[in-house]
Amino acid sequence: MERLTARDQVAQEIRRRIWSGELKSGDRIGQEELAESLGVSRIPIREALISLTHEGAVRSVPHLGSSVEPLTEQGVVDHYALYGVVDGFALERAIQRASDEELIALAEAMTAVADVGDPSALEQAVADIRDEVHRLGGSARFHAVVRGLYPMVVGNFFEVIDGASAMICSGMPEVGARVAAKDVAGAVDRYEAMAIGNGTLVVADMRRRGIID
Repeated sequence: MERLTARDQVAQEIRRRIWSGELKSGDRIGQEELAESLGVSRIPIREALISLTHEGAVRSVPHLGSSVEPLTEQGVVDHYALYGVVDGFALERAIQRASDEELIALAEAMTAVADVGDPSALEQAVADIRDEVHRLGGSARFHAVVRGLYPMVVGNFFEVIDGASAMICSGMPEVGARVAAKDVAGAVDRYEAMAIGNGTLVVADMRRRGIID
């Protein structure tokens, strides 16, 4: 198994254990036990923990090891608010920089989300829209920042989180209407509000499962 791939797989497994509640806030993450359970060496384990520490999911202290960063309601809401700010930045630049044809295509894709019923198709449609917003409004520096964000929810967001499909299917077309009108402030505000709303839904799910109080 190629080293970077192994690191990414280990990081994803740790995220899954945190999301499922197998690893709780403050739990120590033993490198030897994790390496044995996953059938990998300690090298990808260490690399994954470094990556997760940079993400803010894990706390690492020299000579004391790594543990799960405590999860709080405010932390989860901030996580999704940051998604909104970063994507909103790109959306603003996209509206300012893109051609009329590109903006029409983007607005149409956003509007079409309302008619996507299948969660897998919805996940792909939203990912495609975000990729296009990032392409139209991003830069090398922007993409470096985006790589620092990570999905907190493990699995298809629209299958896992109650209410997420309804929120995106009503909110994204509203963003699209503002994009078509070249209403920068309106599009960004609605997009950021949608991201914060997602965070609220995630908090409710985590509270139901006892991951946060």
